[in-house]
Amino acid sequence: MKENTKENDVWNQKGSIWKSESAYWNWIRGQLRRASSRYPIKNAFIRDNRHRLDGGYYKNGKKKTMWGGVCNECSGSFKMKELAVDHIEPAGSMNSPDQLEAYITRLFCSYDNFQFLCTTCHEIKTYQDIQKIRGVVIDKNDAVRGKAHAAMVKLKVTPLKKIMTQKGATEENMKNKAHRDAWLKAFHNIWW
Repeated sequence: MKENTKENDVWNQKGSIWKSESAYWNWIRGQLRRASSRYPIKNAFIRDNRHRLDGGYYKNGKKKTMWGGVCNECSGSFKMKELAVDHIEPAGSMNSPDQLEAYITRLFCSYDNFQFLCTTCHEIKTYQDIQKIRGVVIDKNDAVRGKAHAAMVKLKVTPLKKIMTQKGATEENMKNKAHRDAWLKAFHNIWW
């Protein structure tokens, strides 16, 4: 039997497509998440909690119908493609073999741990869950502001400068990336 050394790790073997251990576990998580889309209990939840929406009419006058559901957070009615089936207790993360069993148990959970969330509410809850994993507990308002700040930081220079100008930034604030990042950090700390 081979010793458990770095050379024997899957991501270090010849022909491995993974550049790091992190990349390997990302791939494993992705495969498990893909499998969870066919999880019978999750699909039963979807069938039991969806309803028909009015979709207008086809050209021949026949009525269109589509499936939808209600967001558990904002109570809005949405098309299925605008909804996510969310884990109330998050599946979390998995970065090593000793976390595998707990992750699978959380991912393939009971019927009562599922809820519909609209795209916006799901993004906010996911942001909160990620911050919680990092040891930072934030409320919904902070999560909304944090998501907005993260989106601003990812913008290309021209749209970012336009937003910064609208928020009162000067030409000096927009001179280069370091100045823009410093202004965004200050803006974030003052307003959020």
